[in-house]
Amino acid sequence: MKKSNVLRVATDSSSRQARTAAVPPCSVTRAVVLRPPTDGLVAVACPGAVELPCEVIETLSGTALDAGDTVMVALPGEPSGFGVILGRVVRHGNQQAVANVVLQAAHTLSLQCGQSSIDLRADGKVVIKGDDVLVRAKGTKRIRAGSVSIN
Repeated sequence: MKKSNVLRVATDSSSRQARTAAVPPCSVTRAVVLRPPTDGLVAVACPGAVELPCEVIETLSGTALDAGDTVMVALPGEPSGFGVILGRVVRHGNQQAVANVVLQAAHTLSLQCGQSSIDLRADGKVVIKGDDVLVRAKGTKRIRAGSVSIN
């Protein structure tokens, strides 16, 4: 007969009450995000109302996890371990564009494609490089600076 591990996790940090649920080691299940990351961990609700702190595999999706998101979680193989969020569950082709995307870097944020690039630096300097740089506007083009040097 195959034995299963017992997962014990705190459901309320103030009362330190714990619920238990029998889960096989390293199984994968759907879960719902309860809270955005705190201390690098995301709280999710697994089937059976078990609250589980999870680490997240980084992806290039560019969108943060929000409360209510459905995710796939690899459950820990040991009772004191963290789960791992493998990804967000969405319907294919039903993804909506996000309103804003924020990318942050401590020193330099660079976008590169072939011989062209845009660098945003922490000191406020913006460097745009390319063999041919084209700026288009339907309205007025404005250049505001302490001084403007052309050639």
